[in-house]
Amino acid sequence: MKTTRKSINSQPSIVTTPTLRTGLRRSALLRLAFIVNSLADSPSETDLPLPEVHAAAQDGRLLKLLAKYAGRHPDFSFLQSPPGTFDELNSAIRDSSTILHGREFPKAGVKRNGYCLALALVLYAIRERSPQIWPEPCHAGYPYLERPRKLPPKSRLI
Repeated sequence: MKTTRKSINSQPSIVTTPTLRTGLRRSALLRLAFIVNSLADSPSETDLPLPEVHAAAQDGRLLKLLAKYAGRHPDFSFLQSPPGTFDELNSAIRDSSTILHGREFPKAGVKRNGYCLALALVLYAIRERSPQIWPEPCHAGYPYLERPRKLPPKSRLI
């Protein structure tokens, strides 16, 4: 029987076993954003009123509302695991709705299309989960909503 000895000079391993992440992942929110975007782009979709989107978001039934108005059943099965993800999603969307309610245009550039508002709610939920890569702007509105500044005329070189 062969035995191996560790060297006296060997360092203990600092490699740890990765812990499994639980809950709602940013990748699930991104996937949901693409689904909502596809619904918004479909020419057969009926208009989705902003107040209905907010009400559904507050009641935890935004996905049901989107499926109802879409007339098709988007695959939301990826949101069913890990356990608790669906509740966490509804909570994140509810928070986004609360933050954006009444400030849809200054905060997200949305004022007419409910599908765009639903997409903005998902994107805002992503933003809230990723402040290190998507910080809060330093002013009330986003830069793309502001008028472009006029640049000073170029000086002539003589």
